[in-house]
Amino acid sequence: MENQEIARIYKQTEQLTLIHLILALPAFGMVYIYHSSGNLRWDLPVLPEFSVWFLAGFCAMLLVAQYVLFQKRIKQSFEVVELLDKVAVYSKATVTRFWILFFVSILTAAGLLLSNNPVFTVLFAVALVFF
Repeated sequence: MENQEIARIYKQTEQLTLIHLILALPAFGMVYIYHSSGNLRWDLPVLPEFSVWFLAGFCAMLLVAQYVLFQKRIKQSFEVVELLDKVAVYSKATVTRFWILFFVSILTAAGLLLSNNPVFTVLFAVALVFF
């Protein structure tokens, strides 16, 4: 019975991960192709320089925060004796991490769309490493 519960937890976590990737990758990919092609003009507003770097810094801060939170919660799982409880702690840490990474990927797509600054491409790539 414990194995079934563990399998259910992992299945839910994997499904959430796939949904996040299925939504985040095409969104950023479309924005990246839009800026790389040079054929389309949507006449979008351009972010002021301060806003571009604020958004980039905020995304970088979120990437660091998700890493620190994940490591902290994983260390908490070492204190738990039962396997099912360890898996539950790991799953909650992973779900929180993926929500933050999804938010970062959407912010980086918006930042690239509105500023055409390559730092958002780098931040998205770092987010993908953590996915």
